[in-house]
Amino acid sequence: MQEFNTDWLASKPVFYNETNQRISHNVNDVVDWGNLTFDSEGLSHYLSAGYSVFERTPICGVRMLPHSSSVCTDESTGKLLVRNEVDVVPELLTSVSDESEVVDRIFTSVQAWEAEQVGPLLVPTSGGFDSRLLNMAIHDKSRVRAFTYGLSTNQRDSHEVVFAKELSHGLGFEWSQIEIGAFHDYLTEWDHLFGISTHAHGMYQMEFFAKIRQQYPELGNASFLSGIIGDAWAGSLSIGAMESPQDLKRLYYSHGLSADSNASLLPGHRNEVLEQHFERERQYLLDSKYRIVAAMRCKLTLLSYLMRVPEHYGFKPWSPFLDQQIALSMLNISAVRKKKRRWQRDFFAKHQCDLENQKLSVSNRNDLNYQAMCIRPLQPLSVDLLREIIDPKYVEWINSQIGTDTRLSRLKRWGLRTRNIRRVLRASGVTDDRSRCYAAYLTLKPLETAIMKRNAVSKSVT
Repeated sequence: MQEFNTDWLASKPVFYNETNQRISHNVNDVVDWGNLTFDSEGLSHYLSAGYSVFERTPICGVRMLPHSSSVCTDESTGKLLVRNEVDVVPELLTSVSDESEVVDRIFTSVQAWEAEQVGPLLVPTSGGFDSRLLNMAIHDKSRVRAFTYGLSTNQRDSHEVVFAKELSHGLGFEWSQIEIGAFHDYLTEWDHLFGISTHAHGMYQMEFFAKIRQQYPELGNASFLSGIIGDAWAGSLSIGAMESPQDLKRLYYSHGLSADSNASLLPGHRNEVLEQHFERERQYLLDSKYRIVAAMRCKLTLLSYLMRVPEHYGFKPWSPFLDQQIALSMLNISAVRKKKRRWQRDFFAKHQCDLENQKLSVSNRNDLNYQAMCIRPLQPLSVDLLREIIDPKYVEWINSQIGTDTRLSRLKRWGLRTRNIRRVLRASGVTDDRSRCYAAYLTLKPLETAIMKRNAVSKSVT
């Protein structure tokens, strides 16, 4: 009897099917493709968030295991047995941490991990606070192989690339830039790993790690150090107070990478899931620090790709920021010192790693998605396949925007990124439709693929 478990965050998602009793970390393994039907409420929340949330998926009977839980098949009954442990997090959020002790704890953890690894240490490095702190924590900098991709049109000028290069010179580790932009080529491979659990936006990570693997074969199965969700604990994230079940949608923290749930054609999504979750968590959600934990528990269904993708390409991922003691000690730093991440800024300044005040010439524009749409144009979504669950007019609108970039769309995008013009355009109701449609496309694509798989199985049976 194999038992599947989740940690305090459910950082490695577990999926199970209530009908066929299959359990797996890959949602595709548990779906009964020949009998696939869509769950109205699960679909609605998937569209709103851009990924599966609150233990539901868009597919009937396919569930996600919550944090601090286990699931197995009871040998005596043949039925699934789900156990939930008591959540100890709320009682651990009442203290105030000493920030110097928090830094020491992170450094000690990283160096203990470092001592256990053999060979080079792969560290994706953006020059941001999380990867910067991790690179500083590694004792033997000669083992570090840091890699960065840029987001701007000229990726060499990107904030991430310039900062990472400067950091590598200052700390003395080996660094390389990886050019990306053809990540739409990985749509099929992405679906094999994640299916309908999340939208397909993380494909850029596939291209990034695939190119590292291709260009640097000497890395072998190198150990990989990740800064996943360190920013949430450090002070970058704030979730507003919640007074009703609908307020739980703030936990999605989707950054616009989602679709319109009003486009769902399935009847009867009554938000029972939100109501039940709100009643269960109402008391804890009064705590602003707990709301951050709740948001990460929610979003790790998506963000787990930051660990699963490098693992898929043969690297061995680990992060100190998934450790409960480290994460909560960071959360418990005083609110004043966490504001604008002052505790980290002061630490970087003390150790001559304050890149923000070096007046480096950088581009802060994020044009990566637009580059990808030009380099590898997307095939239109199938209106006919999706019409059983999604309004055809919505799909047609998405298809009309994800094609060739027009002069008007480029002008609109420029205006929305220019400070004084942006204010006027937004007041006039002007939005970046192409960006919205791209996010919606990547959210609907896994649903289209699921329907195609179901139809293929049904056809082969008949």
